[in-house]
Amino acid sequence: MSRKRHPSPSSATNELERFADAKARGLRTVLFVCTGNAARSQMAEALVNHHLGDSWAAFSAGTVPMMVHPLAMAVMEEDGIDMTGKTTKHIDQFKDCSFDRVVLLCSDVERLCPNYPYPGEKVSIIVHDPVVHYALLSPHTYRRLRKELQDRILPYLRGL
Repeated sequence: MSRKRHPSPSSATNELERFADAKARGLRTVLFVCTGNAARSQMAEALVNHHLGDSWAAFSAGTVPMMVHPLAMAVMEEDGIDMTGKTTKHIDQFKDCSFDRVVLLCSDVERLCPNYPYPGEKVSIIVHDPVVHYALLSPHTYRRLRKELQDRILPYLRGL
């Protein structure tokens, strides 16, 4: 069974509308990119929107979108961050968006997108993929990822 999932046209439209609204409200924008848009980039997006939503609007995408991982949603819920209804997005969905920052969260994306064609300053903050780099898929693994994202992403954006 393939986990690959393509967003519906309505979800793509909703994200572009959310981007336009964020720009209209004067928020800075950041796009988080990882391979599957299943955990790392989704969690980073949720953390930034929850903790820094008064100054930043976060978005996420993947080069090969899959499904949002249930453990990613569960550990975010532990911190009071609701990811219900989140869908994965392909990076091309945002090709016409001018982000203030584009944050690559995995080396695969660095390799696949060396000349990232979309506007915005690109930075790499590499974090481990819980599916690939850990022996067991467990809530603990995703809690470690959440902590790593909190410790690295939030201070980085606050410092800009």
